[in-house]
Amino acid sequence: FGDTRTQIEGVDAQTGSLSIIRNTANNNGPYIIFGKSRGGSIGSNTAVENGDYLGHIRFNGADGTDMGNVAAEIRGTVDGAPGDNDTPGKLEFRTTADGSNSTTTRMTVTSAGKVGIGKTPSTWHLDVDSTDGYIASFDGSNNTGIAINSSSNIADIIGYSNSASSYNKVVIRGASGTGLVVDTSNNVGIGTASPDCPLHINGSANSEQVIIT
Repeated sequence: FGDTRTQIEGVDAQTGSLSIIRNTANNNGPYIIFGKSRGGSIGSNTAVENGDYLGHIRFNGADGTDMGNVAAEIRGTVDGAPGDNDTPGKLEFRTTADGSNSTTTRMTVTSAGKVGIGKTPSTWHLDVDSTDGYIASFDGSNNTGIAINSSSNIADIIGYSNSASSYNKVVIRGASGTGLVVDTSNNVGIGTASPDCPLHINGSANSEQVIIT
């Protein structure tokens, strides 16, 4: 890093660290600002273009030869066509895999606020891709689950578990209550929270229970 304009190098926390402090009687704090233009001179404001990197925060480590190896980084990138007072951007969170010397994008937050993990998000607000088997794990102390909200209505998918290795029942619930239950014996209940056979459907005696078309 000897060619940078500013460098702090030390042998302990005091000599090898940087603090930025702001004292004001309001809710504002200090800033770290990264700026880029496509101009070739000091003070230029030539517009950036889609895909331009606006700034990097890099985490490097010495490998015994030099310190040019990036282990992780955060990139700010132009995400769309800029215009006057219009600069769409995205954040890329990148890490370097074991045995590699370059970073790979692991998570992206686009200018539309969509989040992609393992891929660039497209349609969904959260888009996850994985080739390693399980995609996500949600742990909690009280009936851990996933809640899907839409306006005033709510739908739940709840997985009940005593521990990480002991799985209990799974409940799929709509706005009007429990719709489907899969218990520890893999019995499926529709309209009942306690199925006592492989498929247990509970409803009104005069209603159609199953429709096949």
